Amino acid sequence: MYLRDRLPTRHARRKWADLRPSRQAITDVCLLFLLPDLDPGEPFHACNALIVGAHSLHHPQVPRPDGRRMHDVLTRHPHRHHGGLVFLSDLTADLDRAGLDWGELHCDWEEVTDTLAELAWTGQIRHITLRLPELMYLLAAIGPATTAYLSSADSEASEASPIGRDERRAVKAELASTLARELQELAHQAP
Repeated sequence: MYLRDRLPTRHARRKWADLRPSRQAITDVCLLFLLPDLDPGEPFHACNALIVGAHSLHHPQVPRPDGRRMHDVLTRHPHRHHGGLVFLSDLTADLDRAGLDWGELHCDWEEVTDTLAELAWTGQIRHITLRLPELMYLLAAIGPATTAYLSSADSEASEASPIGRDERRAVKAELASTLARELQELAHQAP
């Protein structure tokens, strides 16, 4: 693969510049990403979410330049705040609002998160593992502007209850509140 195949297009670079203001990065944020269901015996089989500090994206084993690009989206967005907890789906939504996607940035977020999970499993980065209940998992997976509809197995589709932005915000606030001390330690930990 040639280097130019890994560079964002001119169009993507312009939009990326708009998304990424020149202000100082807020590096004491944490990233929450979801793990797939794993077989018993697999690392983290009892967990379905992993939280890492932004600095983990600079680990030497994290693919380059993908980790750096994810770090920029995570830390340089104008709505980030110190000590914040950011879902991976928030990063995707941030790009979408700017008219971009991971492919246009030539950033393989799946490879990055797989590498971070491997680094966490082998103890090479600090992390927090979680087992989110089904509803929390769903709300972490959907974007901030997405509405999902929940229904029980025995109810009609028309009886489905909408959930979305407000419930998602509440889940994020609950996680941030419950894990405040751990998140602060994780966010300030040197790589």
